[in-house]
Amino acid sequence: MLKLNDYADSEDEKYFKTGFKKNYGIWLLYGGMFLGNPLLPVAFILSGFILIYFMLGTITKFYKTDLLCAIENLHFLIFVTVELVAMMSFLQKRAVLVSMYITIGKGFFDYENTLDDECLELKRDAYDKTDSRKRLVHHSFVTVVMSACITISVFRPAVLILFPKENMGNPNDGMIRVALAPMWSPFDNTQWHGIVIVWLLEYIVAWTTPGIVFGATFFVLFSLEELGIQLQILKKSLTNVIQRAERLEQGMEENIKLCLKYSVRHHQLLFEFHDKLNEVISLPGLGLFVSFSIMLCMSGFIFTLKEVPLVSKSVFGLFLLSECAMLFALCYFGENIIELSEEIGDALYNSDWAIYSKVMQNYMLIIQMRSRRTMRLTLMDFMDVSRNTFSNICSTSYSYLNLMNEFN
Repeated sequence: MLKLNDYADSEDEKYFKTGFKKNYGIWLLYGGMFLGNPLLPVAFILSGFILIYFMLGTITKFYKTDLLCAIENLHFLIFVTVELVAMMSFLQKRAVLVSMYITIGKGFFDYENTLDDECLELKRDAYDKTDSRKRLVHHSFVTVVMSACITISVFRPAVLILFPKENMGNPNDGMIRVALAPMWSPFDNTQWHGIVIVWLLEYIVAWTTPGIVFGATFFVLFSLEELGIQLQILKKSLTNVIQRAERLEQGMEENIKLCLKYSVRHHQLLFEFHDKLNEVISLPGLGLFVSFSIMLCMSGFIFTLKEVPLVSKSVFGLFLLSECAMLFALCYFGENIIELSEEIGDALYNSDWAIYSKVMQNYMLIIQMRSRRTMRLTLMDFMDVSRNTFSNICSTSYSYLNLMNEFN
């Protein structure tokens, strides 16, 4: 059940549900990262921490004798750790998430009939296009990630059971290999109860993972998309401030002041939304982006090794594709916000301000000063989400991959 509890009144609850649906927030529910039954996050957190212990044991015991298995477990260890950080961070920031969804549900800001026809048309077109983009991104990303999830949780165990000689390795090395991921555990791998426990833990994590990945990724991407649309509207409202003022019934100078007042308030509201977004994703985002280069390197290394079974290549090929897609999408939308926010300072200058310079000069100074603080997705002030970050991570990952191939 969706409940706002102490965070909003009944009117805000309506806006919250609108924003929640519009921004695909339902995935936060499926991932146990927001509202609903606490059983899901508790099950994932407990299973995740136990599996981290098993994966650490696998890495330390087999990095000399089974490098492939050790690398695979290191990849999953990093990924599960990032998921745990993301889940706990989102649960902690629940009140901030509610306020952001309410803002989205309200449409951010109401100009109260002070927008001209050109601004209104831009707003309609932008929302039509963003709905199409959201559906495309949603369907594409869900398809890739769910393909990876089904491959690792269904096809891979089936292949290991059907063709044990080709894929099982040494049956007496203490590793439970007939599982989603080959893994050491303190249980006897010849006893059924030990295998069942490992399978259960792995399946809990595997089938909770899509909700966490989709919830966090879609929240960030679509929040940035909404912010980008609002920046386009704000830019147009400043460029067309004279046309907007001419439509109103009061004196021209008063009309200009009124229109600029609305635009400035809109700008302030967008900064508030931007700051809340940074507050929510800074910590999990930093963990994800720092680990991206390592995970991409390990996925690529396993995918390119000749001795790796085809089913494992398929798993890590899909992982590589989904990780690259996530990284590119986040950096693309992050760069878009940087570019749009930098253009706001010049938008008012591009209007017919010279005719009413005495009225507009103070507002121009205020907006230009405010625009010097560029909106950008910052990860604990350590890095920005931008095209440069994407190229740096890809370059670092490729360097790691070459280094691993040299040592192999």
